[in-house]
Amino acid sequence: MGSDVVKGGELRENEWGEALDAGRMRAEERRNAGPAGTGGRRRVKNGGSASMKKCAARWGCLALSTISLLFLGTIYAWSIFREPLSRLFPGWSATRLSLPFTLSIIAFCGGSVFSGRTFSRWGSGRLFALSAALLFVGFTGSALSLRPGRPDIALIALCVLYGILGGFGVGIGYNATMSTVIRWFPDHPGLASGTLLMGFGVGGLVLGGALDASIRSVGLSSTFLGSALVMAAILALDALFVKRPGPGALQGLRALAGTETAAVPDVPPSRVLRRPLFWMLCLWLIFTNAGGLLVINSAAPIAVHFGLASGMGLVVSLFNGFGRLFFGWAFDRLGSRAAFVLNSVVLLGAGVSLSLALEIRMAAPMFLGLSLVGLSYGGGPSISAPAAAAFWGTEHYAANLSLVNCALIPAALLGPVIASALQERAGGGYGSTFLMLTLLGALALGGAVLLVLRLRRLEAGGGAASPCSEGER
Repeated sequence: MGSDVVKGGELRENEWGEALDAGRMRAEERRNAGPAGTGGRRRVKNGGSASMKKCAARWGCLALSTISLLFLGTIYAWSIFREPLSRLFPGWSATRLSLPFTLSIIAFCGGSVFSGRTFSRWGSGRLFALSAALLFVGFTGSALSLRPGRPDIALIALCVLYGILGGFGVGIGYNATMSTVIRWFPDHPGLASGTLLMGFGVGGLVLGGALDASIRSVGLSSTFLGSALVMAAILALDALFVKRPGPGALQGLRALAGTETAAVPDVPPSRVLRRPLFWMLCLWLIFTNAGGLLVINSAAPIAVHFGLASGMGLVVSLFNGFGRLFFGWAFDRLGSRAAFVLNSVVLLGAGVSLSLALEIRMAAPMFLGLSLVGLSYGGGPSISAPAAAAFWGTEHYAANLSLVNCALIPAALLGPVIASALQERAGGGYGSTFLMLTLLGALALGGAVLLVLRLRRLEAGGGAASPCSEGER
């Protein structure tokens, strides 16, 4: 971006319009610079066929990255490990069994922040290698620590190795993958992030059966060892083949997008933290994630409460994966503002539907409510990930995305705690839980409205459209 627009890498909110208008002018000049009838895109194709071939290779990069996130997502399949661990250590309470998983969520956010802070200096290759090493040590150490005669030491080892090292390694790999791949898709950021996040979200569901079969066949320790080897191998492939686009590829990608990507202002994390838009986005994410976690951890018992098989609770996981693709598409096609509102309405509808199901004792609205919970919960990160690039540019995307992901920490702590407290006070019932879900849906909708108003204010202040989607740039 030109020095007349950006000074010192910082851009004020009232300069959005100037930056975007300058970007449009440069894009128009680029299109009209060639001979009549050729256009900017055709000149890039004819003059840079090698770069365009690299652009075509981005789909292979997306496929490999989705597979790697599929395997990284298995760290959240903790419920598969809980039953064999409870048999191996019968003295462990439910709280102790949940502690390694809780620590893994917190460590995930820490790993994401670390990756975001070092992405520009280290590059994706080193970060993938570090992620592979941490996961290999974490899972291998967990396998070697499972000694029934020393339950206290085994719990501490699982918390440190699986929870902290494993969660930190997953956070590094996740952030490095998202930060690398989204640069290849300036024309479809929502599609790219939605596809990646679908892989991450359904990892436990897709590979859970294989993990369960492995535990039954060769035991828990051997399953941990096998997981360590597989994840390290996948991340090693990422280190070799998943790399940021070079200058030549970037030129071709800008032509594919039909716009000057540098027109999106690049805002460093220190400035992002002072922006009201960032805190509004985080607040919205806390509401939507906490609402989803109210129900997701109890999906199977809820199905049983309505007289259905516990397996019906898997509908949440299915729609969690589908929601990541759907809201990625919605971000690209409808824009961020519509996506924020639509996701919040879905969560609110989930609360209303589940409350209705409990009132009339029918399974159909319960099934609809669980589906909507999964759809909304999966859609949150598919909206926030491309929004971070659209609001604050791609230069500091890795660091800014890690800050946005920190909204998961209060949601992960509040959601399950609130759900447990409400169920205990209701004597195992779910009426108060569904009412709380409805309240969080209403709060999320209010947060979405605040985001929309803020973005419109930026648009009006700059005299240009808010840079929130391809169609609005």
